[in-house]
Amino acid sequence: MSVEIKVYLTDGGDISSLHAWLEDVPQVVATPVPSPSRPGEQGGAWDFLSVLCGTGGAVTVTLNALTAWIESKTTQAKVKIGEVEVELRGPDPEALARLMEAASKAAEIKP
Repeated sequence: MSVEIKVYLTDGGDISSLHAWLEDVPQVVATPVPSPSRPGEQGGAWDFLSVLCGTGGAVTVTLNALTAWIESKTTQAKVKIGEVEVELRGPDPEALARLMEAASKAAEIKP
């Protein structure tokens, strides 16, 4: 079983950087998801980064890596795991704890 984490960045241009950052995390597959293009527009912008990770330690490592990346970039992100959304604005141990709890609940759901 895996857990999907959706990461929406305030600056969508940073999704490529975050994607590269998470490529080194074992048991994690990160995929940029494009924004739907409107009539007359070309695509190319990213809507969010979909991160699939194995349950257990991979989730914890992924959330810690994500938090470290956000802190280093001084950026904001909205992270969604299941029905739980958490806003991250730099160091926030309480937000990270809410994400860990949401990831644990998501891992318990049986298909």
